[in-house]
Amino acid sequence: MDKKAFLSVLRFMKAKPWLILGMIGAMLLLKFGEQQLSDVLREVDLTYVDWGLGVIRLILQTALSAVLVFAWYKDKDKAAPFAAVDILKLFVTTFVTTVGVTLCMVTIVLIPLGVWLYLRIDFYMNTYVTGKSNGIFSCVGASFRTMRGRTGRYLWFNIKYLLFYFLVLFILFAVSFLISLPEELRTYVSVILPDLPTSERLSTTLDVIYAVFLSLFMPYRFLLKCGYYDEVLEG
Repeated sequence: MDKKAFLSVLRFMKAKPWLILGMIGAMLLLKFGEQQLSDVLREVDLTYVDWGLGVIRLILQTALSAVLVFAWYKDKDKAAPFAAVDILKLFVTTFVTTVGVTLCMVTIVLIPLGVWLYLRIDFYMNTYVTGKSNGIFSCVGASFRTMRGRTGRYLWFNIKYLLFYFLVLFILFAVSFLISLPEELRTYVSVILPDLPTSERLSTTLDVIYAVFLSLFMPYRFLLKCGYYDEVLEG
């Protein structure tokens, strides 16, 4: 079922490379800017630094996601006029749903409930941008109704691209771990991997690859969700 969504995303990314590159650039700035801001705030020992950074990250990612989803539906002439999208309501909806799902996830016994809620409400932004709903909770309700009976298939859809995501992260982590081994351990590992790299430049390159991959994954994930949601509606 997700093959059509995947092909739709590839066509969209090919037709609008400037948008994808812009999103990657924005995510890179967000990542490195957050890191720099975090270092500065920790030096002055402010309280609740992580909470503040989390809210800032949520606002910026919501804005970037809204632009990307809007561009997707604008390309299909299905987007509501951008002026009709109440950004404040959209952020409040994002904040409420994110906090609700997060609270379930950090409470171990409620993890299944958190996963179920995420799968059912994950398309609230799509209903918002397309003009199908324009309220803080009405868009969540629209997503709930649309995904009724499709939760299991959407879970499998998420698992497939998350497996690819974690595979890439595991490879990057494994290489980073190997090149940072202490000398006494490198002696043993060199029996299996005699050409184990030690270059600092390689370590820096891995950091850049990791940042670019995360920055690309976010817009790809949202576009893939759009393609999947379109398939559900058409089906």
